[in-house]
Amino acid sequence: MIRLPAAALIAAALFMRAPARDAQAQATPPAPQPTARGGEVHGRVVTVANGSPVRAANVVIMRANDTSIVARGATRDDGVFSVDRLEPGRYHGQVRTLGFSPGNIPNFTITNATSRVNVGSVLLAANAVELQKLTVIEQQRRDIELAPDRNTFAVRDMPTTRGGSAIDVLRNIPSVDVDIDNGISLRGDGGVIVQINGRRSPLKPAQLGNFLSQLPAAMVEKVEIIPNPSARENPDGSAGIINVVLKKEVDAGSSGGVTLAQGTTGRTDIGGNVGFQKKSLTFFGSYGFLHDDRPRTESLFRDNLYASPLTFLDQHTDRTQLVNAHTLTSALTYK
Repeated sequence: MIRLPAAALIAAALFMRAPARDAQAQATPPAPQPTARGGEVHGRVVTVANGSPVRAANVVIMRANDTSIVARGATRDDGVFSVDRLEPGRYHGQVRTLGFSPGNIPNFTITNATSRVNVGSVLLAANAVELQKLTVIEQQRRDIELAPDRNTFAVRDMPTTRGGSAIDVLRNIPSVDVDIDNGISLRGDGGVIVQINGRRSPLKPAQLGNFLSQLPAAMVEKVEIIPNPSARENPDGSAGIINVVLKKEVDAGSSGGVTLAQGTTGRTDIGGNVGFQKKSLTFFGSYGFLHDDRPRTESLFRDNLYASPLTFLDQHTDRTQLVNAHTLTSALTYK
């Protein structure tokens, strides 16, 4: 018998046990670790009626103990959704989309051992959606249009001109003044050019005022004020241009009308018009009579602060002027 030292026997025993320990370590699988994308939940959203997939539905994932949203997602064309980057814990979810009632994702748990959870199919029931009523309001053109070269005032919504004349329309236009003799001025300057449908009126100021005072306001479509006319307008050093645009279009067929106005102050307006249109031929004619013997009162007070001594002008005028004006207009057009 060979006797070995005690130290040798201990070393031999340790050598014999080492391989078994290594084999045992290799046989035990390592503990699962969460992936770089964290926990993940996936499923499929389908309809209750026929099980067809619901695309583009919103998926929200919330913690089980509150309603705080931790992740969002959306379904693909086949109804499948996948939401990742979930930390270990308990969650629930909800699916929403237009035309369906909300669907609930049941509670699920994400752990290190179970990082991927399949919640199966989430059913959505169709729900009719009642949209808010839509009211359409007809949009008319604005009564006032401001442009760099001219300001345009529509006449249709001027309540003070209904039943009146074209001169009453001008009285309601800002920066236009009409005196007791129906003289027209712009910003206090009487050197203004009055146009009818874009053409300069050949009438003298007094005649023009009488013409506009017997012209019904209903025949005026709009008034254009050109305060700073360009050389193209041939202003001749005037204070500006007032263009009265009349309604020129005549309805097809025959038409006619009579206007009668009587005022308690002694003013009488009588007028009539006829129109005829057939194919390319158009005829339009009108006649108006104005009788006006209203008393006129005018007061004027001025002081000259730059003169020494200080001078004043106080003027008061009372007079009665009898006006009898006849106006006949006609137009024959072939297009």
